[in-house]
Amino acid sequence: MSLTEITEGISYFDSAVNIGYVRKGETGLLIDSGIDKQAVKKIVKIIEEKNWPAFPLIYYTCPCGSLRGSSFCARKILAGNMGAVS
Repeated sequence: MSLTEITEGISYFDSAVNIGYVRKGETGLLIDSGIDKQAVKKIVKIIEEKNWPAFPLIYYTCPCGSLRGSSFCARKILAGNMGAVS
């Protein structure tokens, strides 16, 4: 999986399903969460390493795989384990 920055604050993660990430200041927005928990784990790791803001998730479709990824993100954020959360 690689991260491609389109322009300042707008990026996407190149994976089996491309996943967008938009950030502005202290706000981040993840567009989809991939097709499985492993994909979103890699994304969360990259976001934490870059110290980018934690994010809400939005979906344009909602297959079962996305729900597994979003549940992983939600647990990390609610447990306070998301490194970019202030």
